[in-house]
Amino acid sequence: MRLKPRKIGIRDRTLLTSCGLCAIVLYLLVYGAVRDPQVWYTVNFVMPMVLVLGSIGRLATRYRIKLAYVIGAVALLVSVNVAKTYQPFWKNQGYVLEMAEYLRDHQFAGRIGGWNSGIPGYFTDGRIINLDGLVNDQIYPYALKGEVVEYIDSAKIKYVVDFPPLIANQCNWKILGYDGESLDARLTPVHRALSKDPGDRWREFTLFEVQDSSSERRANPTLTSEPCGRPG
Repeated sequence: MRLKPRKIGIRDRTLLTSCGLCAIVLYLLVYGAVRDPQVWYTVNFVMPMVLVLGSIGRLATRYRIKLAYVIGAVALLVSVNVAKTYQPFWKNQGYVLEMAEYLRDHQFAGRIGGWNSGIPGYFTDGRIINLDGLVNDQIYPYALKGEVVEYIDSAKIKYVVDFPPLIANQCNWKILGYDGESLDARLTPVHRALSKDPGDRWREFTLFEVQDSSSERRANPTLTSEPCGRPG
């Protein structure tokens, strides 16, 4: 039996609009309390805004002048955002993209992992394994025990790509759940994408090869350990 679509009435539209407004308010309350919100958190803003703007658009259709204002405002916002897509929000995204293109164009004998894996993962069709748990539930038990290095071995990850200062920062050793000294002893740089700004602290995005755990520890570390709490 084929069901006929039900028409949406005024009560349905009111409910959807109210839910959208509530979601927007809760979004502002929750993420307003976050110390360092990221621009991609706004993805949760999309559907509530669609619900609210849909209702505004419906009301505007009753008055042609108001409808023109709504269309003009939306067109202006869209054009501004499209223009901004050609300007990296953070300067380091430029050479992260350069590394992503390098990874896409080269074949590696092993899996690749990283914490800042969004851009490289997108341009390599998701071939980068996320190591902070944002899109990788399997890493949680290891991260909680501080055993992400063990996860790297169990997942057969042979390369790690990320910023050296991030890997070397002792705060991240605890937050992200890995033994920095143990990991450092096994990392060998393979390729670097460099910033054009010599004063940029995040001036290189590096691909490291992860040496076998049975390999002899190096006397000279690859990374310079940074104490927890260092600014920047």
